Amino acid sequence: MQLPEYPLFGPLSVDMADEFDAVFSAFPPEISEYTFTNLYAWRESYRFAVCRFRRHVLIRTLSPEGISPVFFPPVGPEPAVIVSEVLRARQGYFIRIPEAVARVIEQNRVIKVIEDRDNADYLYSVSALIELAGRRYDGKRNLIRNFQRNYQAEYVRLNGTDSDEVSAFEERWCADKHCDEVTGLSQERRALREMFLHFSRFHLCAGGIRIGGVLCALAVGQRLNPQTLVVHILKADAGKEGLYQAMVQEFLRREAGDVPLVNLEQDLGIPGLRQAKQSYHPVGFVRKYRLEFSGE
Repeated sequence: MQLPEYPLFGPLSVDMADEFDAVFSAFPPEISEYTFTNLYAWRESYRFAVCRFRRHVLIRTLSPEGISPVFFPPVGPEPAVIVSEVLRARQGYFIRIPEAVARVIEQNRVIKVIEDRDNADYLYSVSALIELAGRRYDGKRNLIRNFQRNYQAEYVRLNGTDSDEVSAFEERWCADKHCDEVTGLSQERRALREMFLHFSRFHLCAGGIRIGGVLCALAVGQRLNPQTLVVHILKADAGKEGLYQAMVQEFLRREAGDVPLVNLEQDLGIPGLRQAKQSYHPVGFVRKYRLEFSGE
């Protein structure tokens, strides 16, 4: 069975930014993957291709084996209809499907719905992470107080003109984390360079903490939907205790005061990262699912 009017896919280009912004504005996304920033900055890592199909934007990557097409959620009206049609045509499978769409699809008995816990996004109250009130945040507050006593630190807003300083910080951070030996970290390094290369066009906000005039922590984010800021990059020099916690608090204080929620993306199933994200006490998750054809 062939998908009727099966579309031709082409590469993502930076000239598509305005079109994607318009689509995401009309159909506000929940999942952290759905900003043009993320799609473009990670396009080579995921080998993204894109097309227009029946009033939807359809985004395709490839399976880990590089054979089967793998689709991200369609962006447009009634995405469940497109998902069902593609799966019934046995053209591949879908990943990162948000819960609302998965719940519609699971009524179809020939489609298997599998929760992807490792890619669930963590949602937090912005005000809670700024105020850090109550006993459950005692440890965070203590770390920040100790950091402030031990270091003369300065929060700075960053933009595309700071790319050299950001690159220097990233190289130092990567030397400590051995990025060249870890595929995901190497890909993140390329993505960060793309973000600062197209900073204004991607409508990003960024901040950092300097100690002794040297950038030692960095955060990059943007509006995901009217209620949520998504943070794409968040990292700090691990040798300075309390710096990471100070970076989280200051970035949200300066850049996220007009939204109630912040999305700090996935933990990817990494135990240490999961523990760190849970320690900030999420108020919820953006759950995601894999959908595949299971047979008639």
